Amino acid sequence: MKKATVFMIIAAICTSFVLNGFAGFDKMPKVYQKMEEKTVNMNKKGALAVIGLAVSSRMDIGKNKAIEDAKKQIAELRKNYVETTVNDFKKEIGVGKGAEIDEVFTQVIKSVAATIINGAMVNDFTYFETKADKKEGSATYIVLYVITPEAMQKTLEAELKTKGSKANLYQLYMESEAKKDHDKAIQEFKAMEENK
Repeated sequence: MKKATVFMIIAAICTSFVLNGFAGFDKMPKVYQKMEEKTVNMNKKGALAVIGLAVSSRMDIGKNKAIEDAKKQIAELRKNYVETTVNDFKKEIGVGKGAEIDEVFTQVIKSVAATIINGAMVNDFTYFETKADKKEGSATYIVLYVITPEAMQKTLEAELKTKGSKANLYQLYMESEAKKDHDKAIQEFKAMEENK
């Protein structure tokens, strides 16, 4: 699963950038380390998972801020995901079939990249208090935010049906190796989730 490895690396880089904002930590608490392990495992399974962090004096506000932080990270990752997962499909269509299909395909991909975050969900939520947090009367909130392979595929298929109907992109996708690869990724993800 080369794609999963690429996204694990990207997610790890995003997480390290987030942690730079929390540079006061010499060593992250165990609750964070456990969340980080879950994130790595979800990415290994083929999902798109990130950790959102926020500091607040109220849990509801802290959770919402952490979700917003995660959404920003996923917004950065989603474009890369869409481009890499559908790249094989675009190659299958081929340039020889005309620029019109390529143009429609590009529009569909941009639309998918813009909407794929709609399938994201909070998979886990926790918090911890550092000494500084306690002095301030606040806590650090952590959210594991995930988009499953199934949610990503459903978004892609919906866009191909509506925006690619003129070029019959949905039918081409349904018969492609890219579709088979996506189905396999979904089944692997479900199997790993059942066996955790």
